[in-house]
Amino acid sequence: MPDAKKQGRSNKAMTFFVCFLAALAGLLFGLDIGVIAGALPFIADEFQITSHTQEWVVSSMMFGAAVGAVGSGWLSFKLGRKKSLMIGAILFVAGSLFSAAAPNVEVLILSRVLLGLAVGVASYTAPLYLSEIAPEKNSRQYDLDVSVDDHYRDPRCLSF
Repeated sequence: MPDAKKQGRSNKAMTFFVCFLAALAGLLFGLDIGVIAGALPFIADEFQITSHTQEWVVSSMMFGAAVGAVGSGWLSFKLGRKKSLMIGAILFVAGSLFSAAAPNVEVLILSRVLLGLAVGVASYTAPLYLSEIAPEKNSRQYDLDVSVDDHYRDPRCLSF
């Protein structure tokens, strides 16, 4: 029979670890924006694209994120939060691989839409999943932290 104290610590450590991994989903959007900003000059040189096409490369991820966020409500309701996050992770890996191996700008744009879908699913589903697995005593604090953090980082709120 496992020691109750040891079992409690084990559950707490596992919950923290799972929360940490799920919270990394929030990094996807910022990481992608930061990486594309630095890579865009090289992409433009490689594919010989105009500034208009560069805008498509950047904004295609935003389009995918919007579609992914809207669709992830239904997806997480039907399949559950954990499976939805797994689907988002698979989409992110596939989008990353297709982006890295893109032979032309059209494939690059489609792969960025896949990345956007992953970001949209993760940005909707990860906070729900985290609030569900967080211990009861911390879940309300977590909800408040997410709300304050989202508003703090919003440039419109910072301007007031």
